[in-house]
Amino acid sequence: MLGQQDKKDLSFLTYDKQIEYTKKLQQTVEKIEFDKEYPEINKIFCNLLGNWMNFNPYFRHSASHYLKLPIFDEFREPEMEKIAPFQIKIPMDDQNFDYNKLESQVFSEDDYKQMVADEIKSFIN
Repeated sequence: MLGQQDKKDLSFLTYDKQIEYTKKLQQTVEKIEFDKEYPEINKIFCNLLGNWMNFNPYFRHSASHYLKLPIFDEFREPEMEKIAPFQIKIPMDDQNFDYNKLESQVFSEDDYKQMVADEIKSFIN
């Protein structure tokens, strides 16, 4: 998380507990301004970093958008830039996840939320 977020940044959070937790956590984190923190780095790249780290995922651009930017021209290999002909699957869900219906056959949405919360707690304690 990159420092204090405003209402717009938090707009994708849907539960009061998420919002409360995020606001509490923000009190301990200062916002990083990459161009001031790292003045020796290209300003375009600093802007990219800032966007990549945007707290609200709806405000971030896609990876394919970024890869089309001129900053990556010297690394571009057009013959390698093809959309994968298959869906990426996460091994931990192989036996439990229906990729056609996009739902788990074992875990509920609340189970996944609890797993994420437990993972976060493991870093705090």
